Amino acid sequence: NSHRAILFISHQWFGLAHPDPENDKLPIIKAALQQLCQQTGRNPKNMYVFLDYMSIPQKHRANQQKAIDSLAVYCAMCEL
Repeated sequence: NSHRAILFISHQWFGLAHPDPENDKLPIIKAALQQLCQQTGRNPKNMYVFLDYMSIPQKHRANQQKAIDSLAVYCAMCEL
């Protein structure tokens, strides 16, 4: 099956300049994704992950605002 699921992840930042300055959240997110794949029988290679910090421009404010304004569209396209 060539269908690829899209997973949207947004979370509260732990720092002002970086969402996860101590790298506490990434292992939790990875474990949650692995558990989701196990529970749903999905292959992680057939998934796209929209992670807010990595998917939204952080330095160019105009592009950042455009991305933030389009979040509802991204969410509507996501399955998980």
